[in-house]
Amino acid sequence: MKILKALLVAATLAAPILPTAGFAADIQWKPANGGSCDQVCSAARLTALYSGVHAPGNQVTQDKFYICATNMNGYRPGYNLKPKWASACWVGYGGKEVAAKNYECACQ
Repeated sequence: MKILKALLVAATLAAPILPTAGFAADIQWKPANGGSCDQVCSAARLTALYSGVHAPGNQVTQDKFYICATNMNGYRPGYNLKPKWASACWVGYGGKEVAAKNYECACQ
C-alpha cells in the first residue's frame, strides 16, 4: 500500500520532487494530525518531500509545496503549504480543491 501511494503521488504531480530524492520505496508516509509536513518529517528525523515552490504572480517565494496524501474514496495526492495552508492536505475532489484534515506526509 505504501508503494502504491508513493507511485500515485509521483505520477500525479509529474514534477521532480527533489534532486536528491531516491526511489519510491525510500519514501516514508507519516501521519500529520493537522501539522505542517516539514515539522512532521523533521520530528521523525526525516526530510519532507516537495514538488516546487509557491510563486504567486510570478513572485517566487521560499514556501514549498510539501507532498501529502489522503484517503477520500481512494488515495489522492495533494499539497501542504506554509504558512496559511499547513494544517491540511489540499486535494482535488469533486471538481474542487478541498482541505483534508486526516492526511499523511511524504518524508525521506
